[in-house]
Amino acid sequence: MTGAKDLAALSFTFTAGVIAGTCLTGHIAAICGGPAPWYGAGAISCALCAAAFCIAGKGRRHIMAKILFLYLSTGILCAVTSSLSGIGIAEGGYAASGLASGVRSMIDGMPFRSGNTAPLLKALVTGDRTGLPPEIVRAFRESGASHILALSGLHLGIIYIILLKALSILGNAPWVKTARSLSIILFCGIYTAATGASASLVRAFLFIMLNESAKMLHRRSDPARVFCAALMFQLAISPGEIKSPGFQLSYLAMAGIIILLPRLKAWYPGDDKGSADPVRKIWNAMALAVSCQMFTAPAAWFHFRTFPRYFLITNLLALPVTSLLMMLSVASMGLYALGICPGILIRVTDFASDTLIFIVNIVSSM
Repeated sequence: MTGAKDLAALSFTFTAGVIAGTCLTGHIAAICGGPAPWYGAGAISCALCAAAFCIAGKGRRHIMAKILFLYLSTGILCAVTSSLSGIGIAEGGYAASGLASGVRSMIDGMPFRSGNTAPLLKALVTGDRTGLPPEIVRAFRESGASHILALSGLHLGIIYIILLKALSILGNAPWVKTARSLSIILFCGIYTAATGASASLVRAFLFIMLNESAKMLHRRSDPARVFCAALMFQLAISPGEIKSPGFQLSYLAMAGIIILLPRLKAWYPGDDKGSADPVRKIWNAMALAVSCQMFTAPAAWFHFRTFPRYFLITNLLALPVTSLLMMLSVASMGLYALGICPGILIRVTDFASDTLIFIVNIVSSM
């Protein structure tokens, strides 16, 4: 094993240790009728560490086996100590800061004509869905678009693209590239913390941080390596996330994008690079939706006992409008804060919001 394969082996072994530690502490706590004593799962972890040092031989396979035992035991210890001490960041564990409250207040003050635009923007940008009418929330859920309302990697990814486009005008001098990467990491980190740091947002932030760090170090960013490094880093900080549906669905969706999406895109003949073929763009959008759904469907069914029948239609129609709406909302909020927001931009944002709601209402009624 070399490179990405080694990192994948270490990452998944550590994850297996976290899962094992979480299960062990849960079973021991159930047996004891209270918090699990440290010596239960801790003893197993120590036994694995001892086994790692007892493996004979100095070849690469033996060394790798020792390392894997150590990573497995480290994962178990992380889960055990997290359950005992309460250390770790649970999903949504960060309290929303004053920054998010300020953004919500600014959105409420913007002169939107539609009564649903401001509540929808607050849901998309800050995760606050309290102002949305129940029938709209139900329409998003029944159409398979509930992930649009819940802050996730999708939203941070759109903001990341907006930042890349906006800061690209500064040029490509080496110091500019470094400053751009640092600015993006800082802004995305603040946004993640301010909006609650849900598991999927943290995952997206780690992906962005690793990608931008690779750029600053003039290294090629490999999606598989980024995936494995982010998975291990997030679980090391907060092992309890392994039980979170948001964590599981977020990483499963990314696994589908990394593993299945390139294969589905390759089915369409021709070169994908720089292609302006509209049919190819539709095919790529369908391939993206199918890749995510194929990998997340088992976990979604396990947690929620549901499967969106029209997920393909929803993603083909609603996701482009969502991306456009978020770009318009960021632009309108930025200009409104400066006091120069044109009325046409407010009206276009209103129209995009009404269009998105119309789409999910139509799909939910099918």
